[in-house]
Amino acid sequence: MKFTQLVIIPVGVMACSSFSASIFATEYRPGMDIFLYQVIQSDKGKRLKLVKNISNQDGYDNQPSFSPDNQRLLYVSNRDGKQTDIYEYHLETKKDLRLTQTSYSEYSPMMEKGNKTFTAVREGGQPYQSVHRYKYQSDTSSWAVKTHTPIGYYAFNNQGTVAAWARWANSLYLVQPEEKEALFITGYALPSKPLLIPKTNSFSFVHRQANDALWIKSVEPATRAITPIAPVLNNNIDYTWTPDGNIVSGNNDQLFIWQKNKKDWHLWADLSGDNLGQISRLAVSNDFRYVAVVAKVKKDHER
Repeated sequence: MKFTQLVIIPVGVMACSSFSASIFATEYRPGMDIFLYQVIQSDKGKRLKLVKNISNQDGYDNQPSFSPDNQRLLYVSNRDGKQTDIYEYHLETKKDLRLTQTSYSEYSPMMEKGNKTFTAVREGGQPYQSVHRYKYQSDTSSWAVKTHTPIGYYAFNNQGTVAAWARWANSLYLVQPEEKEALFITGYALPSKPLLIPKTNSFSFVHRQANDALWIKSVEPATRAITPIAPVLNNNIDYTWTPDGNIVSGNNDQLFIWQKNKKDWHLWADLSGDNLGQISRLAVSNDFRYVAVVAKVKKDHER
C-alpha cells in the first residue's frame, strides 16, 4: 500500500527554479486520466493514498467533480473518439456508470443535492452552448441557466446565482435565477472553471491583469466587487478549493497549496512516485476525504 506524505515547504527561489525541470524529457501517453486519492489522517498529519486511476484509457477524461454527499465522482470521457459523455464513479461500490448517451457532447458535470439531477454544459442544440439539467440515469434534460450567452464553465452558489465563463468572449458573467440576461462582470477572464468559495456565496475565477499577470480573484455577487486572492501557480490556471478555504494547484507531478494565513504557494504533496505528470484540473470532496487529480500517464508505465 503506497502513501504520499503531505508536506508544507515554502516555494522559494530554489523551488521555483526547479519547476518542471524534467518535464520536457518525459513522454506521456495520449489523453488525460483521472487519479483518485484518499486523504488519510495519521499522527504525522495528512497523507494521500492513491486509490486508482478511475478512467484508465487513452482518450479524453477530465473535469471531475464530487457529489454533495461525497459518494460519487462525476467526470467527462470521450471513449469513441467522437464526443464526450458524463460518467460517474461510485466511491463505495467502485463501479463506473455512464450517465449520458445523447447526440451531443456534454461537459462540466455537477451533481445536485439528492443525486436525482445533475447539470452539465451541452454542446449542440439550441441554445448551442448552454447549461442543462439532466435527470439521473436519463438523457432527459431541461435548460437550466436561461441565457443565450455561450457558457463554457459555470458554478452555482447557495442562492442560485450562476458565475459563468463565456466561451469566445473570454469574459465572466453572473446570471440570477430565472433571468435571461447575463450580467457582464469583467473581460480577460481565462478559460478556467469559476468555483464557489467555501462557506461563502462568492465565486473565484482567473483574471489576466493589465500587466499580463494571472491572478485568482473573487467576485461577490451582491456588490460585484472583485478582490485579488492569489497569483496562479506557474501559469497553471486550474486549481481547486479545500473545505477549509485554502487553494490547491498542480505543477507537473506535485500539488501546491495557498494558505490564506501564509500568502504563498507551498509544496503540499509530491505525487512523482505515481507515474503521472502535467497535473491540470483538481477536485476535493466536501468532507476532505478524497482528491481527484487530472494528469497524464507516463509513457513507460503500463496501465
